Amino acid sequence: MKLLPSSYYSRLMEELNEIGWHQVQAINNEFSQICLVVCDSHKRNHQLEVTLPADYPTSSPTCRASLPVPFLPKWIAGQSMLTDLISQFQAQLQSFQSIWKVLDDFDENAV
Repeated sequence: MKLLPSSYYSRLMEELNEIGWHQVQAINNEFSQICLVVCDSHKRNHQLEVTLPADYPTSSPTCRASLPVPFLPKWIAGQSMLTDLISQFQAQLQSFQSIWKVLDDFDENAV
């Protein structure tokens, strides 16, 4: 395991404290992969897997989520934060509310 500069860990800890540890489902030993739980407007939980590059926040994280389309957040080098990712993810989740509602109905009424 290669240790990164302390500034990487300090910034990441500040950001995780800001979003709240209740949203952190898992984090790897290197603090380079984080699984976040994001709640949509109808209280459904969705996972957002974030992989941070060694030069975070200069370079954009890679994100993976179970959505009908890829989640490709906008990232401003050195300025964007995890809170920005979550806000963009919530906006994308909002665009799929009708799909989630149909799937919920299917789950509730399927025999």
